[in-house]
Amino acid sequence: MALREIERVSRGASFITVDAWRTDEERKRLLDWILTAESYFHVDDWVKRFAEVGYSGDYWWFIP
Repeated sequence: MALREIERVSRGASFITVDAWRTDEERKRLLDWILTAESYFHVDDWVKRFAEVGYSGDYWWFIP
């Protein structure tokens, strides 16, 4: 997973922006907007994934 590689090479000094949603309406807008994204999750699911892979950098959501 790319998050593990970001963590490995950045040593915790990283910042990423990921496609996410918090509500059903935001999810619909995101799905209508994205063209090539392979990973997009609810914000809670992103936080779980960050923990699973040990990502310790900063992050923010792109929510259309």
